[in-house]
Amino acid sequence: MGTGALKSKNRKIWRYGPCLFSALIVTFAIFVPSPCAWPLGLTFDSSQSSSTKSNTLSANGQLGDQPAESITYNWNGLITKSTTTSTDSSGNTALDTTTELGAGVGLETSNLIYSNLDYSYSSIPEENLKVAGPAMSLGYTYKWAGERPANLGADVSYGFSSYDQTFETTVTRRRGSVTRPVVGSNQIKQTVTSFTIRGRPFPWISAKVSWSKYSYSKDINSFLQFLDNQTFLNSSSSGLSNTINGFYEDSVKIAFSFYFLTRFELYVSSANSKVASDGSSVALKKFMLYYDLLESWKVGLGAESSLSSVPGSDANRYADLSLGYNF
Repeated sequence: MGTGALKSKNRKIWRYGPCLFSALIVTFAIFVPSPCAWPLGLTFDSSQSSSTKSNTLSANGQLGDQPAESITYNWNGLITKSTTTSTDSSGNTALDTTTELGAGVGLETSNLIYSNLDYSYSSIPEENLKVAGPAMSLGYTYKWAGERPANLGADVSYGFSSYDQTFETTVTRRRGSVTRPVVGSNQIKQTVTSFTIRGRPFPWISAKVSWSKYSYSKDINSFLQFLDNQTFLNSSSSGLSNTINGFYEDSVKIAFSFYFLTRFELYVSSANSKVASDGSSVALKKFMLYYDLLESWKVGLGAESSLSSVPGSDANRYADLSLGYNF
């Protein structure tokens, strides 16, 4: 098989990957034993700033109503639509629209070992750019005996993403005005390994600390030179997944949730990431206040900010809204 045929085959895999993975989830559900109750939760998240707008609809649930001693199967999915705008020193503006699809399946055993397999696909048509790849995670949760919801857990995950940019245009030949087609591609592959420790020592507080390490298949700047708008690569919008949140070298994040007055939850997080292309750092801070409305609804309001260490950079501030419902 020639090189051209291999490239065409790879493009088809990335293009139809989300559909194939969704079909896998449905097939998986068919073969789950016992009656399927399909518990379902829906969440809408919106994040807005002066340069970025993002809206995400996500869903999750169980693939079967299993007895306590058996394996519990679960599923998740999301769709995100976001826009980012960047302006260069000459006043030229570039607008990108990103559409992301994600799906995943997982299981949790009776001894609290769990694993997940996810797949995400993103398309940025203005850049002729597609991003796709799987992610896998394995974790364990230890729960203390007693009435209080105390627990301690850890998990490790590994993800792979391929950034594929294609070119197709025409140029005028030197002899006469006849044009000829010109095609090309620009590609970089990203892998990320993450380790997370989380726990809830008391009913009123939970915490999570995570560290991620990234690696790339080639020099990052050689890939970035063909992009008109790099803003989407460093967006802190909560709707965007780790697949397209930045070409980082490493990242550390710590998050706390405080529970009070029965129905309230205050979420606070801080992250610091080192940008692999120039060695600068990006500081991300976020807080959300959630309220359990009635028995099934959950609403949240908050804000987040992103600040680069590059001299002259201004903080990018977001307003966040979250609305969830459990059936």
